Amino acid sequence: MSRVLPILFNTDMVQAILDGRKTVTRRIIKQDKVDSVLNSEVLKQTPEYPDEKSIKCLIDAPYEKGDILYIRETWQEWTGGYLYRAWPKGIHQPGTYKGMPWRPSIHMPKAAARIWLKVTDVRVDRLNNMTGQDILKEGVSSQVHPDADYFDVNQKEMFEQLWDSTIPKRQQDLYSWDANPWVWVIEFERCEKPKKPYQKPKKPYQKPEVLSQGDSTNTACRNFLMGRFMGIK
Repeated sequence: MSRVLPILFNTDMVQAILDGRKTVTRRIIKQDKVDSVLNSEVLKQTPEYPDEKSIKCLIDAPYEKGDILYIRETWQEWTGGYLYRAWPKGIHQPGTYKGMPWRPSIHMPKAAARIWLKVTDVRVDRLNNMTGQDILKEGVSSQVHPDADYFDVNQKEMFEQLWDSTIPKRQQDLYSWDANPWVWVIEFERCEKPKKPYQKPKKPYQKPEVLSQGDSTNTACRNFLMGRFMGIK
């Protein structure tokens, strides 16, 4: 059964999702976790194993393929339900008024969620490895749809500026565009709100088995790496 989890987006990115321009997001992988993996004795014994696969195997991703996400966005309550700051231009949203205070996305309750996403892929990559098509799928430009067959270099600059604006000054050396950090690349598609809330199944603890043929889970990856480290062929 799929997990149901929250994900935060700012107003511009929520609008991009509503417009169908944004189908992927990138989230930072903490540098200390990356260092602990890439500098580990396990990896020294498996130099042929790509760094991105090692990171994905040994660091838990915030989301997994198949997860259902509800967007937390800038919002407000009113007598008719909920209001949202992301709204089509030129169309009045009943209940809103000029200068009204908004509540931050981090405090939005699940009951107020109006946008639901299904995770279609999760991978690890370097931020600077993004192609023009990757940047289009991030939805930074309202003038170009992600399915367009052309790319404007200005969009790359727009994304770089947008990315850096989300990084605190004290962390710019680690996570800015120029720092080229490792990131989770999370692709998604719009979906309906699930009918039943997710309840994590209770399973008895089982000792992980050594990698078997056809096993592609993170546990299998970890078993493989540890097996190589311990000399298991």
